Amino acid sequence: YSAWRELCGLSAPVNESDLAGILGNGFLARKLLHLYGTAKNIDVWVGAISEPALAGGRVGPLLACLIARQFRALRDGD
Repeated sequence: YSAWRELCGLSAPVNESDLAGILGNGFLARKLLHLYGTAKNIDVWVGAISEPALAGGRVGPLLACLIARQFRALRDGD
């Protein structure tokens, strides 16, 4: 999760406070860190779907970036 956020130019959470800020939910941040040990171990899908949707969007910043990158690669691949 953290590495994918960095790839997209987003901040990578290092601690509970960082993760809580990104997710907008301290309880969820604590639960994820309890399950995964560190923010670096959080699965990309779990982390991405845990992010709140962007204003006017349906997905959070990480999924928006990854979807855009994939569509760009599909377009430019031909």
